[in-house]
Amino acid sequence: MIRFAFTLTALLLGFATYAQHEKPAKISSASLQEGFGPLRLGNDSITIIGKYLNYQPKKGDEFSVSVYDFLSTRQMEFKAAIDANGQFSIKVPAQAPCDIFLDWGVTWQRTIGVPGETIYYTADPSEYNDLNWEDPSFFNRKFSTRFQGTNSRLHMEILAFNNAYDGWFDNSYHSWSDENLPDLAYRDKVVHKKLLPEWAFLQSWIKQHRPEKRTIQYLEARVLCQTNYMLMQYLYKLDKLKQRQFSPGYLATVDSIRNVLPQLGYLSRDYQVVIRDMATYGSLVTGWNRPQAADSVYNTMKPLDIERELRLAREITAQYSSTSSPLPEADFQRGLAALKDPFVREAIQKRQQYFKDLDARMDAEMQLTGLFSDTTGLGQLTTTEAVYRHITAPYKGKVIYLDVWGTWCAPCRDEMQFAGELKKRLEGKDVAFIYLANNSAEKSWRNFIKDRKLYGKSTFHYNLPRAQQQLFEKQYLKGGYPTFILIDKSGKFVTNTAPRPSNTDEAVKAIEALL
Repeated sequence: MIRFAFTLTALLLGFATYAQHEKPAKISSASLQEGFGPLRLGNDSITIIGKYLNYQPKKGDEFSVSVYDFLSTRQMEFKAAIDANGQFSIKVPAQAPCDIFLDWGVTWQRTIGVPGETIYYTADPSEYNDLNWEDPSFFNRKFSTRFQGTNSRLHMEILAFNNAYDGWFDNSYHSWSDENLPDLAYRDKVVHKKLLPEWAFLQSWIKQHRPEKRTIQYLEARVLCQTNYMLMQYLYKLDKLKQRQFSPGYLATVDSIRNVLPQLGYLSRDYQVVIRDMATYGSLVTGWNRPQAADSVYNTMKPLDIERELRLAREITAQYSSTSSPLPEADFQRGLAALKDPFVREAIQKRQQYFKDLDARMDAEMQLTGLFSDTTGLGQLTTTEAVYRHITAPYKGKVIYLDVWGTWCAPCRDEMQFAGELKKRLEGKDVAFIYLANNSAEKSWRNFIKDRKLYGKSTFHYNLPRAQQQLFEKQYLKGGYPTFILIDKSGKFVTNTAPRPSNTDEAVKAIEALL
């Protein structure tokens, strides 16, 4: 039996400026003794079978489940149709006990998913229609939401805590998290304004409700993971602070929390982002073109074995994402040799094979006329106006939603996952979706489009000659990549700050206003 006892001194090792004028408050728990066990990865899934009460059928209604992909650190959304009786069933991948978000935006449920389990979920969406995060009384209501199944007690206890926490939570700390505080002052506020109050609230709730040990383990780990997430995210403000590195002791605070987390067996979304940000910090300090030096900075943070595996796997996965092609065999074998975990190795081998297969085939749908738009003659154009006319003229009579992107651009790739939903909402209407790829190798460009299935009767892709792409961007690019542009039916430019596909409702509204 493993026993964890945390004191603030142990948790915040190296926290030099903390508690200079007060005795450190104690964070301790006898709960982290047994439960999920040390973090291990495996190939498994979670099944959710559910029913919405008082359901009013709507065409296209779907139940969604969001989970974090351990390779890319991107949130993945899975959907299942809801039938006329409000019933649905869905299976999602789970490599370890992890965060799952059930129909976020409808019933707003966050819980832990245990690999191999079947969750029976019942809720009434209408009870959440007037959700007001600022009104604590909302969360004191009696809801119809229920979890059943093998882990019903675990999920119902988390549900009870979430309601209590949402009614208590004060998000005013966001006002100071947006301030450009010195890093140590920011760290102090994270601890005083977030960690300590939340930990005290949780311990009080535990004492009152006496939940099972796995519930306590999950909730305590969640508080610690969220704290570390906030601390590591501050690295993106170092540039504004004209700092190249965190002050001494800052990362020691992160490490003192982080080193406990793999023992808890829970692959938190926030924990995964912390691992990613640790590697980013190493590259930020040393310069992106010095990987060995970046490793040396990263290694001073004493990453654990599972963290090294995740980091290496993500670096390999990032190469697939940026090229949409298999890695050169020598690079693939070198990366595979550095991985020790059998599950992680297998996942990378599957990615390599997937892109080999993708590289070798051409879907029948890819033969759609006009998918890869003809750029013949474009190289002769020497003005922005001429390039603009060449691109837009074939689609006169349609509203054009134009995306300036690149295969190398992570935010661009992120937005692509929402493109299908946007097109579905506008299906059958006079809209053309045009994509202009910046500085993207021909093979990677084509493979990316195949991989993401970015095709259809209203979709058109251009990979312009560099000079003509620059002419277009000089006038129409807005603040970087991606840029989304709206052009009316007459071919007149409207805006280069159109809503993104991820803001689907607003994008649909903006496009329909021009129809």
